[in-house]
Amino acid sequence: MKLSIRDRWFSLLLLLILVVCTRLPFLFTGYGADPDAWRVAFTASILWHDGSYIASRFPGYPLHEFISAPFVGIGGSVLSNLATLAATLVLLTVWKKLAATHGRNPKLLVFALAFAPQFWENSAATLDYNWSLLFVILGCATALKNKPVAAGICIGLAAGFRLTNIVALLPVATLFAVQPKPLKSLAGSFLSCIGTTLAAFTIVFATYGVGNWVDLSLAQSAQFRYALWERTQFFLYRSVYSIGPLAAAVAFGLLLRHRAAIVGFVRTRDHILISSIAGLIAFLLLFFCFPMEREYLLPGFIFLFLILDRLSSEREFLLFVMCVISFSLVNPDLIHHDGIKGTPGFNVRGGSVIDEWTGRKKAAERRAMLAAFRPEGKGIIMTAGGPIVWFENENMAADSSTFLVSSTDPTAHFIHNPDFHIIDAMRRNEVQRARSMGYAIYCFAPAREYLEMVLGYNMEEEGVMMVR
Repeated sequence: MKLSIRDRWFSLLLLLILVVCTRLPFLFTGYGADPDAWRVAFTASILWHDGSYIASRFPGYPLHEFISAPFVGIGGSVLSNLATLAATLVLLTVWKKLAATHGRNPKLLVFALAFAPQFWENSAATLDYNWSLLFVILGCATALKNKPVAAGICIGLAAGFRLTNIVALLPVATLFAVQPKPLKSLAGSFLSCIGTTLAAFTIVFATYGVGNWVDLSLAQSAQFRYALWERTQFFLYRSVYSIGPLAAAVAFGLLLRHRAAIVGFVRTRDHILISSIAGLIAFLLLFFCFPMEREYLLPGFIFLFLILDRLSSEREFLLFVMCVISFSLVNPDLIHHDGIKGTPGFNVRGGSVIDEWTGRKKAAERRAMLAAFRPEGKGIIMTAGGPIVWFENENMAADSSTFLVSSTDPTAHFIHNPDFHIIDAMRRNEVQRARSMGYAIYCFAPAREYLEMVLGYNMEEEGVMMVR
């Protein structure tokens, strides 16, 4: 029995209320557990109060940085997180409409995305993931309506929030490629996408120059340069633990079980399935190149959901959705994460959403530690957190220029002691140079293991003192 329009809107309203209720606790706990959220907030604050632009990190996230400026400037973390939640609700509304039109199990499709781990934990944080995903879904929805220019503009806007999501142009182009005489539609979507992306990045290019922007972006991506075997390990573990091992196992089993159906759908040129396969492959390849944050795979989830919805029975898809949602709360991990690298060993711990909550509490503790620190004389403290430890923190202010730092992170100083600086990290030669200038060098004890691994030297051997 089909639901009336009123019943469909009522069910959507109930879903959105449930989403809001499950995100409310995160509205009031800072900008997020990810240091990048605080970097965006710092950039947004500078934009709002000074009118000048600095990239929160490269290659730049200009649309999110600009849209966050009034929210951060007027209402701080609560208002900027609330803006992300509002974008999330719009996204789910668009996704529900797309699922109702093209999905076999529309209610399950909506619940799968609404409570998927990476989507849930970023629904009330000052980060770009859900903002960008909104325009990826809008791009797919407009492409399904055979509007190539509008679809290209949407993907260009998604890239303006997160440049790497420009790969979503591939599944959009696939939707047009299966049509008769596709060249005009392909050209329209491609040119409008590139034009919109370039327009979004105008402020970045104007600030840094194209050549310098390329150099800074390559320097930022240098941390992702792993040996092939190490890259493969990161890719496999983080891909599986982006939706959880149970959901990954069920998804693999369903794809294997319905492999004949996949071939049949492709032969009949099923545009939804073909486009979804292209989208999933595009984001998996992107993640293999940059196997760091699991959220990079978030747009790939929508294509995986559409594939499994297309192939599976309602009962099979329900099992998959339950496994996806369970990973938000419970993680049957194969790695103990006591240190930076972790050690093999089965342990059941809190899922992705619990990790986000714990991470925000730890960030608040580190901020309190730094606020209580009262150093004497000239000094520098490494925190490995960027603005997350000092932005909007008591008695601290951003430096007017970068101080003894080769990275792109801004630096800060104590107001009561302007000769004592707070920075992200220092290389060995920078430590030695600063000590020769009479600075005492400190490090947050919780950041020591990470910094020593990244920087490649022993803190104690260089005379760095720990702050606990």
